[in-house]
Amino acid sequence: PEVPNQELMGDPLRLGQILINLTGNAIKFTDQGSISISARFVENTPHDVLMRVEITDTGIGISPEDQKRLFTAFEQADNTTSRHFGGTGLGLAICRNLASMMGGDVGAESEPDVGSTFWFTAWLGYTALPDQPDGPVGPMVEPLSVVPQAISGRSGQADLPGNTDWQRIRNEQGKLLALLEAGNPDAVDFLQQHHASFRQLLGPSFSRLEHAIDVFDFESAMRLLQADSTS
Repeated sequence: PEVPNQELMGDPLRLGQILINLTGNAIKFTDQGSISISARFVENTPHDVLMRVEITDTGIGISPEDQKRLFTAFEQADNTTSRHFGGTGLGLAICRNLASMMGGDVGAESEPDVGSTFWFTAWLGYTALPDQPDGPVGPMVEPLSVVPQAISGRSGQADLPGNTDWQRIRNEQGKLLALLEAGNPDAVDFLQQHHASFRQLLGPSFSRLEHAIDVFDFESAMRLLQADSTS
């Protein structure tokens, strides 16, 4: 589709994580030949465009039966793959989660001994509407509210046995820690669903937690949450 010649905005961390993962897989499974990366727009609206990125390799390829399990957590093409190349298969499930957060999806087309094409899509917003160069862009982002120090739990005033809001937040903190400890990618969705609670819990450190979970650095995320529990 025709796309206006202007800057687009998206989530560079999530886009970068998917690219790193899919390109890394292509390199790992391609002993000879080539790897190429291409991007194009496949759909557009007055406010945003859908970008499709494809990573094509001439590697070992994947059978149709194994392709059905590719994007399931802890699955690889077959049982010998992890022994020969290493890895758990979790990365592709993570890619699907990240693409979903940007309104997109992931997929693969492959033929054994010929190669594979892994692709993902993501919606990108215009930095300004084509007919309104000074207007707002895409969906509006909810402004962050300033959280008093007492609510963050640092002063001790809000951290009281009778404070049901604080008890709820601490309960959500425990659930998130359990997901992180298990390496469960559902931690990403859980943080999104309860982001207001964790903003209150961590204050300025929330952005560090969000970044750590977005890039699946679960160990750093756990340290941030556990540090809060002992502060």
